[in-house]
Amino acid sequence: MWGKLLLSCVLVCALVAVVSSERDGEEATHQKITMGKSGPVCTKQGRKCVFNATCEDNRCRCPAGQRGQAEIECVNKREHLCYIAGDPHIRAFGKALATIALPCRFRATRFVTKNVASHSGHGTCSFEVYATNELLRGRYVVRSVHISVGISDPASMTHTAVEVYKTVEYNVNDTEIYNYQARTIHRDSIWGSSKDTLDGVTIVPSFDEVNNFATLDIPACGTRIKYRAFDRRRAKHQKQLPGLTIQAPQQATWYAGLGDYPFGACGVPSDPRSLYNDRAAQLNLTNDNTAVLYDILAEEPDQKDNRLAGKCSRSFNLFKSSTQQIDDINYCGFLLTDPRVGRCIEEEAARLPIDIFNACLAMRQNAGYGCFALRRAARICGPLEDWTGPASGDINCPRLLVSTTEPPAPESFVF
Repeated sequence: MWGKLLLSCVLVCALVAVVSSERDGEEATHQKITMGKSGPVCTKQGRKCVFNATCEDNRCRCPAGQRGQAEIECVNKREHLCYIAGDPHIRAFGKALATIALPCRFRATRFVTKNVASHSGHGTCSFEVYATNELLRGRYVVRSVHISVGISDPASMTHTAVEVYKTVEYNVNDTEIYNYQARTIHRDSIWGSSKDTLDGVTIVPSFDEVNNFATLDIPACGTRIKYRAFDRRRAKHQKQLPGLTIQAPQQATWYAGLGDYPFGACGVPSDPRSLYNDRAAQLNLTNDNTAVLYDILAEEPDQKDNRLAGKCSRSFNLFKSSTQQIDDINYCGFLLTDPRVGRCIEEEAARLPIDIFNACLAMRQNAGYGCFALRRAARICGPLEDWTGPASGDINCPRLLVSTTEPPAPESFVF
């Protein structure tokens, strides 16, 4: 049984669910507002560094003995770091770089660490992290994070976990004001007993009031996970880089087929920098971004708490039913991975790119789903240099569908 932690944001707010120490079945609410100014404005894009970093030649740099992306997280050089930041570029544990371009929930990582606070000395901490993207002007930002935590000690036959549920969503209009709220429910497994801590590990909500992060920091497990929300109105110019960071200890273990790539988007520390490009070459896909897209579709992750769960599930089903998956992703993938095309579809054609992507997959299977929406998007956005899909005149919708009018935009388009 896993405990769960949920972080979510709308506008400049974040909903943070964190593990608490309440007794079995009891609920607790945690709330926090932060307004920290972080570090100095540094980059050419006007981004700020984290508080302990320095600015040199328009670049944020971590302190001596640390490494990372100093706009969002610095870690000890012996520790491992994966982050998904901006729109959202993923920098894997092995330092490979790609863009995760779809509004769906995906597994970022799954690993196990030692629990140095274990009573027997044999305890472990298990982590699984999911992220959910949201469309924003043709690009994608991390909208929510789901973290599962399990604390186990096989020697004493105990296993304790925490379930967490989100409460309401907050809209905050003031720039750089972050509102955090969560409801937690603590439960023990049937073979455990109620504890104030999880096998010697205290897991409590924490908030970085200087750098504006919701943080799950468990020193006994050597793990720290942080989330900074995005500003829906001006995410591109948000001074404090939004996103998710995952810091794992040097002794963390990733099991093959469970946490390595493609089962976890962050991969493992021993992966080469060419991880995603190598995967694209292996599958004969056009580029690293379509490789990541392909692997998430193939993994078909659960879409818990995703407002576009139905659309993502349709993508998974269309992908699964395809007899030429590689060709289909090479043909249709640009509708999600190219930001200029995505923005045109969103703003000019008034559709969600994932709807047009699904329509493209359906067309490849001679199905009529979304045909008229695809043809309209091709007519409006086809003149773009980045449009590599079918011309509107080449899209022949079934005559049977002429009397069927699709809505101009799905309800879930209104955030």
